[in-house]
Amino acid sequence: MSLRAKTKNPANIFSHETLLHIFESLSSRDIVALERVSKSWKSIAQNSSVWHNLFLSEFGKNRIRRRARISKARKNWKNEFKSESNWNSGNCKKEVFSLSKNQNICLTKEPADEAKFKVALLHEGRVYTCNTKMLYEWSFNENKMTCLNTISFPEEYKSNSPITMCVDGDNFYIALETGAVLHTKLTQNGFSDLNSILHIDSPLKSLSVRHNLLCGLTKDKSLCMFKNKSLSSISFQLLGKFSVSGVKDPISIHIELDLSRSRKILIVQLAYSEYVIAHGWTIGLQEFWITDSTIVKNRVGQRQVSDIVFSSQPASGVYQQGPYVLSSHADNTLMLHYISSGLDSSRIQWGIQLRGHVCGVEKSKLFECGKIISVSRNCTEICLWDLQNFREAEEFRPFMIESKLIFSRYIQDYEQSKTHVQDIELFDDTVMITLSDGNVMAFLFYA
Repeated sequence: MSLRAKTKNPANIFSHETLLHIFESLSSRDIVALERVSKSWKSIAQNSSVWHNLFLSEFGKNRIRRRARISKARKNWKNEFKSESNWNSGNCKKEVFSLSKNQNICLTKEPADEAKFKVALLHEGRVYTCNTKMLYEWSFNENKMTCLNTISFPEEYKSNSPITMCVDGDNFYIALETGAVLHTKLTQNGFSDLNSILHIDSPLKSLSVRHNLLCGLTKDKSLCMFKNKSLSSISFQLLGKFSVSGVKDPISIHIELDLSRSRKILIVQLAYSEYVIAHGWTIGLQEFWITDSTIVKNRVGQRQVSDIVFSSQPASGVYQQGPYVLSSHADNTLMLHYISSGLDSSRIQWGIQLRGHVCGVEKSKLFECGKIISVSRNCTEICLWDLQNFREAEEFRPFMIESKLIFSRYIQDYEQSKTHVQDIELFDDTVMITLSDGNVMAFLFYA
């Protein structure tokens, strides 16, 4: 062999196409190692098609199809592979932010009880908080929490504690302890004017809005439903008020639009914790159908005792995502149910019970991508679950979903404090949790 052949750079022996074909059949560990050989090999190893094939082989096509956060514009498959690997291994970076101590906002001139944030809402990567005087919008970017916009309450509503908030598109609603409901629009430049649009005799403790329908549950256990009667402005009219005094807190209000029939139908589903004599606690359902501003159906969800798993304690949290109802329980479990709604009846079918917490679950949330985030009381434990075949499952008796606990970490920071979880959100590759002590915890799975 000649001296020239011996000293030839091995990185140049194969053509670009040949190397690309070879790299596409290697493991992720091999590809990362080959990136260090030369600049040319590094550029090939970072080719999107290489990591796209790895993603398919490792996580499967079904997972890509059901992952809502992967859009057509997002083509960095290496980052996708790293992110999904981090989800599976629980590898993430934790950040804690104190909103009241943020340098971009000064609350020192206000009394301590008025400066404290009363409620918080997470929506599309934004954090919305308000005290008795103002509404704040926060942005999380580059591992920093920044206050983007603020707006003051109308003078006559200042010093009234907010109880709950909700958002639909660019319409933002705040329910106050006096029974008033305030509205503002989210714009690129901040908030529009904050005005009162409703006043209810009994204050609302939960609020939900979708498809121009606003539903609220009052403290005296009445479900109020309002329809926006104007396309150009916010002007709600009362559709109905129903007593639901027999249900047990917590309660989830879910609004769905059904276009499968000849007429557009709005379906309001009220999911709650219910006790069944001689069995225990489970999930109950009350459903309302609305057509042309008229309530045409009002019925209770049916179930078979043999098809339901019961808990010894009532649910500490109830959350509905599409036809799935997720309940959290103080006995360290989560329960997932499925609601099937037809012309003749609505049925609640048993799904799956998730076990893995060592402390009572305080709050949990199910997302469209098939992941569940659950938090124990005092925020001592946070678990993330991945539900396989979330979109593909067609049979729900039994509910054949493979569950996998993918992250469980003991959070010692809040072990002794008596803080409560206000809201949970998953956006891109970040989990955010807002707490009643004014802090926000962020877990970055792509960091």
